[in-house]
Amino acid sequence: MARNSEHSTSPVHEGQALILFAISSLVLIMFLALAADTGFAMSERRGVQNAADAAALAAARHIARGNDAASAEGIGVTYAEQNGYEQGDGTDVSVEVNGDIVEAVVDHDVQSFFLDAFYTGDWSVSGTAQAQVLPDPGPFALIALGFDPSCASGPNGSGIQFQGNATVNILNGSIGSNSCIQKIGGAGSNFVGGNMEAFEHIVNGGGIDQPDGAHSIGEANEIPDPYEGITPPTCTTEGGEYESDDEEDGGGPGGGGGPGGGDTILTPGNYSSGLPIPGGPSTINLLPGVYCIDGTVQKNNGLIRSVDADYPETGEVGDGGGVLLYFADSGSFKVAGNAEVRLRTIGLLDPEFQDCTEACEKNFVVWVSENSCDEFFSRGTNGTLFEGVIYAPCSQVTMGGNPGTEVSSGQVVSDMFSTFGNATFNLSAPSSYAGSPMRIFLVS
Repeated sequence: MARNSEHSTSPVHEGQALILFAISSLVLIMFLALAADTGFAMSERRGVQNAADAAALAAARHIARGNDAASAEGIGVTYAEQNGYEQGDGTDVSVEVNGDIVEAVVDHDVQSFFLDAFYTGDWSVSGTAQAQVLPDPGPFALIALGFDPSCASGPNGSGIQFQGNATVNILNGSIGSNSCIQKIGGAGSNFVGGNMEAFEHIVNGGGIDQPDGAHSIGEANEIPDPYEGITPPTCTTEGGEYESDDEEDGGGPGGGGGPGGGDTILTPGNYSSGLPIPGGPSTINLLPGVYCIDGTVQKNNGLIRSVDADYPETGEVGDGGGVLLYFADSGSFKVAGNAEVRLRTIGLLDPEFQDCTEACEKNFVVWVSENSCDEFFSRGTNGTLFEGVIYAPCSQVTMGGNPGTEVSSGQVVSDMFSTFGNATFNLSAPSSYAGSPMRIFLVS
């Protein structure tokens, strides 16, 4: 008798396949439900965070306008409501004021569309935001405009670096950096009479002191260039060595003003190859006015100083005249060794001089333009003093000196700023600063 060799499907196997298909379908449906509800929850999470941010900022702004904490908390709750999250019905909004910090928390129950069939527990999202209210920092006496998230230290570093034993006293104002503020080694003591604000962070290490009530803020707002847009000076005459029309005075004191190496008197104007600086311990006397310089001013001994207009006749420095050294398309300022610098801003002169723009009104004494961006380096001795604003927005400014040296009396605005040696810096922000309203920003 012949047998049927055809294979027949077992009913048992068919039943197993149906069970596996049912289970797989159920798992797939659960994943689809989870994806749908999770996507909705994530959208709600963004919503509650936006509401918390708005609530914190609104309450902080209310405080900044002089209102009390209790009313500010109510304002914050109102702003959360305006952003779609009203108190009650599964939503809890809390706003608390603690000193200059406002914290807003928004908790919200999320509706589940599909997962109720599988999960019956709570499903909620939460958003938290903190806003800080800060008084105006006062005028900045020292600003480093350059951005560098690496916050590198050393000669090719960034931000503001207080190095070695140098003593920096910010007598009036704050300091700010669009990179970092760092105290690096040495025994130098540093005092900042206002705030310290860094776009990245602050590395203090116990070497920077501030008065009570002053703030030290990392991850702060960007600090803009306070002098951006100022019209540069244009020198319409050629500068050079002073020549007297009076034959009897012999063209000046002729060595009487310099320490043994001769006395050179220069007139304001254009210098296309830098200032003519002889070697040796000579004294370079700058008559009042604007000096437009292409090329390097470099001196390793002797003295560069500003003098009164009658210096050629009297040989007396007087109050120190007033100058603006403007480094235009190329040029740098480098003073080291035993050299001294004593320069007084042209802004102290009256009346104003020809070729001077609002840079004189802002009390500039040195301006390294953005067409140059070359280094500004000054390591002075006990006689070194820059009286006025050093403005070098894209340059590295490095300053140092001997103990007791008052290297700068004014404001410094640069790309990067560092100190070294044992010098004392007494920086002071512009007295004409008008102030600004309190500032608010999210801190978390």
